[in-house]
Amino acid sequence: MGGLMAGISQTVCDVADQERRLGSRLAEALEWIRVDPFSAEARTARVCCLLEKGNKQQTRQEFARIEALAPPDLPELRIRFEKKLK
Repeated sequence: MGGLMAGISQTVCDVADQERRLGSRLAEALEWIRVDPFSAEARTARVCCLLEKGNKQQTRQEFARIEALAPPDLPELRIRFEKKLK
């Protein structure tokens, strides 16, 4: 039983660590956007974080901002995120 509890405790710690790192990456993306609001790369980083969090509505809104910026790699970004944004 002790081994099972240790495994569960480790899993809970791993999930908490992943959430903390995701929160940190999201905060970094938001700061990058604050410093350079016209950076499609910064907004793409935020899209990736929002997708990982499962927040599709905010992800679609952020992707619309990327589209408005019309970066040169927009066709590739559309291909990359098309299925994930549905």
